[in-house]
Amino acid sequence: PYSDSIVALDANTLKVKSHFRIPPNANDWDWGSSPTFYVDRFRHRHVAAVNKNGLLYVFDANNVVKPQFVMRIGIGGSDPLAGGAPIAGCTSLKGQLYCSGSIIKIGKTTYEGSIAKIDTRPGKDSVVYQKGFNDGFVIGSLSSTNTEIIVPAGSNILLLNPATGN
Repeated sequence: PYSDSIVALDANTLKVKSHFRIPPNANDWDWGSSPTFYVDRFRHRHVAAVNKNGLLYVFDANNVVKPQFVMRIGIGGSDPLAGGAPIAGCTSLKGQLYCSGSIIKIGKTTYEGSIAKIDTRPGKDSVVYQKGFNDGFVIGSLSSTNTEIIVPAGSNILLLNPATGN
């Protein structure tokens, strides 16, 4: 019952506390990235994971039965090397989450990749920005320093300003 699932375990007993499973289908919707644990600026603990269906899921770290937030991060598919299946892990910086996906349509424009800044604010839109770029598909996980978000895009490495995404 736990295939294609995010599972929360009790740290002492390793018993399953809760889990969320992508609904079974004929597509290749396994989790493309390793989950990212982060603490938001309100000190709430979260787990974020990108699925090959093109969606980013954010969960309360203590109860993963239902996502707190879901966002389109890519078109979804089965071939990450062709840009169709987002597999990049997220990173966090100063209580905010940064995630990237491959091929995505933002507005009327289609991009090879994107960066999204997510601020999990209770009762408000969590997306601070989502910006597209055409420097290559994002295959590797994001990382960060105190002053930049590092995005591996195709054969390029993008160094982005966390405040603006530029």
